[in-house]
Amino acid sequence: MATPRVLLLTGAIDDPRVLSWVPLSLSTEPRAELTGSTWFAWRLLSGNNRELGRSAQLMSSQDDSLADVERAMTAIATATIETRRSASYGTYGWIARDLRGPIALSGKAFARLRDAENAAAQFIEAMPLATVATLAGAPALSISDAAVDLRLGTVRA
Repeated sequence: MATPRVLLLTGAIDDPRVLSWVPLSLSTEPRAELTGSTWFAWRLLSGNNRELGRSAQLMSSQDDSLADVERAMTAIATATIETRRSASYGTYGWIARDLRGPIALSGKAFARLRDAENAAAQFIEAMPLATVATLAGAPALSISDAAVDLRLGTVRA
């Protein structure tokens, strides 16, 4: 089995995709205040590059994003998983929490509750085993400025 990877991401605060980071089924979570002109976040990818989950918040720095990854890796074993249903769309999502608040959430909405529960279980299993897919000393990957070849572990600008 291929190793799951955490991919660090960054983008401009004024990018409209910022608003869609948290899926609609989980949009009742409070959002952290971002400072500066750039946001940072992470995604957990399976060995076949399928998104298993993502950071529950956008962060203002790469260091904050890396600290959040470390927190998720250690806290997921004792986290509480909640599934939620979007009243307006009828889809399901999941969110993982510890005593300090949200750790991670589903990156997509699911038509069935059991699919959301299965996705959460896959995230719980994969997160502690993940490696961080970034180059030492390199900035996080910009969604718009870089392409990532995860099979080779390299970044193309």
